[in-house]
Amino acid sequence: MELTKQELETLKLLVKKELEAITKEGSELMIANSPFLNKEALDDSDLEFLKSEIEYKQFLDDLLKKL
Repeated sequence: MELTKQELETLKLLVKKELEAITKEGSELMIANSPFLNKEALDDSDLEFLKSEIEYKQFLDDLLKKL
């Protein structure tokens, strides 16, 4: 799947905004309005990065570099 330039730029902005929220809110950050992700964060899964603020931030930093 190829993303358009507009889609890539939008994703970059969203990831940057999420990184700002993590920095600002820290350990109080919670994934809202997503029962699936909140359930998955409690289970052992491929979404292991959702269990830790540090791992989530690292995942987003890595994603931003790829974009």
